[in-house]
Amino acid sequence: MPRSKPFSGKARKEQMKNKKASKQQQNSDSFDYLSHNIRRNQTNQGRRSMPTVPGMNKLTTVFEREPDDEVMKRKIDSTRRIDRSPTKVEEAEEAWGRIHPLPLPYPIPVEGQDFPIIGIPVRPPWDKFMSHDQLDKQEESSFVEWMKSIYEKYSRADLNFFEHNLEVWRQIWRSVEKADIAILLLDARIPLFHLSEGYLHYIRHVEKKDVVICINKCDLIHPYVVQSWLVFLERKFPDIPIVPFYVPKSTSGKVAQPW
Repeated sequence: MPRSKPFSGKARKEQMKNKKASKQQQNSDSFDYLSHNIRRNQTNQGRRSMPTVPGMNKLTTVFEREPDDEVMKRKIDSTRRIDRSPTKVEEAEEAWGRIHPLPLPYPIPVEGQDFPIIGIPVRPPWDKFMSHDQLDKQEESSFVEWMKSIYEKYSRADLNFFEHNLEVWRQIWRSVEKADIAILLLDARIPLFHLSEGYLHYIRHVEKKDVVICINKCDLIHPYVVQSWLVFLERKFPDIPIVPFYVPKSTSGKVAQPW
């Protein structure tokens, strides 16, 4: 048996480096569709966050990362006491101006005032004769075009956080396709934050599926507030069942009931 050759620390380090680079390349293929937008905005003041750890869960959520100074401004502003008395947009903007020199950082939702509904990406047409590679490339190409259209049409200030990971959208497409009925869960404390009208439109008008809206955690807020949300949502979506959900009173004492 031939004697093994000495393996220096430098050579070992180079070997590990090459092995790591090879593994990263193998695990980065599923996120190539993001690179068009990410590299274009790769700066310290504004860049899109994306998975970089090899072997990480493909369903990891990917959002656009905001500049650190913008995040800090909102943290400071969150300590300001909210004036809840105004009921109209003009009154709210006037009240804001009296206590804060900056303009409103977000639109005030007011009943009867509609905002643009941005549609979610739709799975492109496919058939059972397509190969796995053909299907992947078609979905990636369609998703990249959708991403480009969003950032070309809307400014960053007009957009909320939305999913940049195609794998998550693929799971949504396939789940809705196989479902008989979709249940949209809204947190009773802030229902509109979880209500995506683009997603609702996709389920009802693209996939032609029935929907039930469930308002969860209703036991955490006052019954009057729950009833107000029910009235609002039933008026906004008269043909969709709206169901409030409460945790029953606990006999063990482990579940607190505020009311």
